[in-house]
Amino acid sequence: MDDRDAPRLGQQRVRSLADAAFGAIEEMIVTRRLAPGAMVSESELAAELSMGRTPVREALARLEWIGFVEVHPRRGVQVSGVDVIRHLELLEVRRPLEASMVRHVVERATPENLEDIQRWARAR
Repeated sequence: MDDRDAPRLGQQRVRSLADAAFGAIEEMIVTRRLAPGAMVSESELAAELSMGRTPVREALARLEWIGFVEVHPRRGVQVSGVDVIRHLELLEVRRPLEASMVRHVVERATPENLEDIQRWARAR
């Protein structure tokens, strides 16, 4: 590894923390640990998850995109009512798409790309 890899590794670490934050917050919402209508802050969530605000902010942006939260600048984040059927429908569509994307990436990848993918997977 050389100095050129450092920024990429830092991005991967933030990405994996954001993925972990996304999964944890999504679970809190789906299990109603965060009740519909509740207002929460990035800093509260970051403290509860023992991580920085950047991965939490990224996770909240993804959760807003799928309709699980509403971000209100300078006020906080409001938990939306979770429509379990809608969430299952999203998963039903997302999982086959993700599997298809992975297949296509692997089919088109160079040996160097595959080595990078394997190295990345081991680091997770």
